[in-house]
Amino acid sequence: MAKKRKVILIITILYTFLILYFMFFAFGRIEASQRITEYEFIFTPIDFFHVPAVPDLFRFSLMALFGFGNFAAFIPFGFLIPMLFPMRYVRFIILFFLSIMVVETVQMLTFLGSGDINDAVQNSIGATIGYAAYKLGSNAKTMKKQLVIAGFSAVFLFAAVWGCCEVIEMAFTKKEGTFISINELKDSSGNAVQATTPYPFELSSEQVVPHYNVFSFKEQTAAAYTSNLSGKDIILYFKYGVTGHDAKLEGTLSILVDGRQILYTEAPTYQERVAETYEIPLEKANELTIIIEGDARLWDLGYKELKYFWN
Repeated sequence: MAKKRKVILIITILYTFLILYFMFFAFGRIEASQRITEYEFIFTPIDFFHVPAVPDLFRFSLMALFGFGNFAAFIPFGFLIPMLFPMRYVRFIILFFLSIMVVETVQMLTFLGSGDINDAVQNSIGATIGYAAYKLGSNAKTMKKQLVIAGFSAVFLFAAVWGCCEVIEMAFTKKEGTFISINELKDSSGNAVQATTPYPFELSSEQVVPHYNVFSFKEQTAAAYTSNLSGKDIILYFKYGVTGHDAKLEGTLSILVDGRQILYTEAPTYQERVAETYEIPLEKANELTIIIEGDARLWDLGYKELKYFWN
């Protein structure tokens, strides 16, 4: 029995050092720490249910690896620690969570990562899966059966937790709705400033065919706004360019939301004159103001509302 405990202790120590290596030194953390000048600690548990989608795991992206590891890499602690120090779950998870918070704090203080309570919650969920699997297997009569039952239990519980996190994320993450074109901009008197029926035009010797609308103002300064966004969370979409072949053409575009300028761009040089596509996320947007000067042209203006699936 003493020999078995010694082996488990060695495995636990080695695995702990492996996890600490990945938490402090892997993935270019040392190089990245040289560019960090401020401490960052996330105190609000708002993103702990975020898990990478299954297809992302097969693309081997770094972010997917982080998301997967935050859960799976800590499952073994749910096996190893109770085997060394038998204790009830409440005591186990409190001690484990506090230990992880210490590690997260050290990461922040050394600039080798940010302190994040969401990571600590994910790590603790992983340890909980391991603890539950260990308890399910501990009733078996032989060590071999214990390991087999605990192993299959861990896989099943991990898949179940993964699925639950997907459901929670779906319920509490806003998704893009359908595209809604903005086909009328109004002046300060409430009058429509122009028809917006799409028509083809030339941009840098290329033919542009808008799908939804076209806005252009030939005056030196022209302002228009629409107030039909009604405080929504949206992603604003549009395309912008300066038309014509003259190298001296001038044009500017300014976008304001509720009086706050979110975009200002001037006409590019003739050689760089191409259509630009914009996607701008906006929170609680009400009044959209567009100011176009000179030969600038704006087209396919619209938005997609961000909302929960149950809205």
